[in-house]
Amino acid sequence: MSKVHTTWTEATTNVNKAMIMLLSCLDSGKNAWIELRKNGDQAYPIRMKNPALDNPFNWEMSYSTPRNEKEMMNYKYFNDTEKDLTYNWIACFGKEEAIKKYQNSRIITKELFDGYGICHPVRIEDANFYRKNIIGDNYNYNYWTTYWKPRKNIPYWIVDDNVGDVFTICFNDEVVDKSKTIKKTAQFMMEYADKISR
Repeated sequence: MSKVHTTWTEATTNVNKAMIMLLSCLDSGKNAWIELRKNGDQAYPIRMKNPALDNPFNWEMSYSTPRNEKEMMNYKYFNDTEKDLTYNWIACFGKEEAIKKYQNSRIITKELFDGYGICHPVRIEDANFYRKNIIGDNYNYNYWTTYWKPRKNIPYWIVDDNVGDVFTICFNDEVVDKSKTIKKTAQFMMEYADKISR
């Protein structure tokens, strides 16, 4: 038997959508069928926004630019955290120990602003406080905007484990037998109907 593929479409919990996608796959000459699979056990599972990206410290600088309110307003933010970061934080480079102190207790130290080391977000108000009260040059970061991306190995999207089983369109490279496929689908639908009627 040839390799089974699940790349035709995203998994779904909607049986009507699954049937339409099955017919689409069949009409394209694929030997296709529907399976109920655990979400994540296919090429395109139902995904959700990664909750790790609700933490501002899981982001790093993508690029920095002079502040442009129109550009910021029209930007498509991934979540509220990215929007807050763009409006209210800047990217700095510093030592790991100083970064941890800041993340845990909002302690501002010189090592937080070394200019080299690890890229990390700092609130604009804290950076301005540092420049005014520690450096003493009154430099103001309000004229800059930082755009952000997730830290390495933190994906934007993850498999939604709360979904449970999903309809998955499967196909292989065997010759299509529409009669056999329709009968197989009818049997699948009868078994599915029995499960949901219990």
